[in-house]
Amino acid sequence: MKKLFLLFSLFSLIFSLNQVRAYTQTDVDNAHFLAEKGLITKQNSGDAYRLRDRITRAELVGIALKLK
Repeated sequence: MKKLFLLFSLFSLIFSLNQVRAYTQTDVDNAHFLAEKGLITKQNSGDAYRLRDRITRAELVGIALKLK
C-alpha cells in the first residue's frame, strides 16, 4: 500500500510540475508565425495554443497536407 501511495504521489507531483510551466514569448511568437502561414489555427492567447500538449496523428496529417 505504501508503494502505491508513493507512486501516486510521484505521478501527481510530475503532473503538477508540468502544469506550472509558463510559455516564453518566443514560444508564443513561433505559434503566431505558424498561424500566419496557415499551418495552425490562429488563437487569441498563448494559452489557447496548448503548446505543451502532444500533437495527435490527425493534427500531424493536417499540417503535413497544408505543407504539401
